Amino acid sequence: MRTRLALGALIVVLTFLGAVPAGAHGFSSTAYVDIKAGEQPGHVRTELDVEYDLFIVSVADLEHDDPLYKAGMPAWNAGDLPAQQKALNGHKSTAVDYLTDRFALVDCVPRQVGDFAVHLRDVPYAKIVLDWTCPEQKHDAHHVVRSSLFADDEGYVKGAETIVTYQLGDRSGSAVLDRNNPSFSIQQSLAQRFW
Repeated sequence: MRTRLALGALIVVLTFLGAVPAGAHGFSSTAYVDIKAGEQPGHVRTELDVEYDLFIVSVADLEHDDPLYKAGMPAWNAGDLPAQQKALNGHKSTAVDYLTDRFALVDCVPRQVGDFAVHLRDVPYAKIVLDWTCPEQKHDAHHVVRSSLFADDEGYVKGAETIVTYQLGDRSGSAVLDRNNPSFSIQQSLAQRFW
C-alpha cells in the first residue's frame, strides 16, 4: 500500500514537472506476444514485449520490489537502455513473476529463457522469452492464451491490450486480448478472435 501511495505521489509530481512516464498518464499501453513451437515436443515458446516504464512501476508495486523502481526509473529518465536492461535483469525473479501471474498458456508451466532485453519501439520496451512445458496430450490447436497484463485495477493505465501473434503446427494468426476479451483459443476462427 505504501508503494502504491508513493508511486501515485511521484506520478503527480512528475506530471506537474512534465516528466511522467508515458504509460503512467492514465492512457493505454500495448503488450506484444509472439508464440511459436518450442525446441522440444510438448514445449511452446513465447516472446513477451512490454512497455518498460509501466512494467517497472507495476512490478515494483504489485510484486513489492521497490529496489527495482529505484534502480530502473533513473535509467529510464536518463534514456539509458543498457542501464534499464541491467536494472531489470537484477530483478528478474519478481519481473517474471509479474508476467507469469498475468499472462499464461492455460495448463502449461513457464520457465524463463535468458535475460531481459530492452529496446526501442518509439519508447523503451522490455522483452523476455518464456518456454512453456505443456501436457503431452495437448495439441497445438487446443492452446488457450490468457492475458491480464496491466489491468485497469492496477491504476496506471486504462484499456491495455495484448497483441498476440502465433505460429503453432498448421495454425497461425493473431488476436487482441483486452479487459473485455482476456483469453482466446488457437482453435477459434479469425472472426471469433476479433469479435
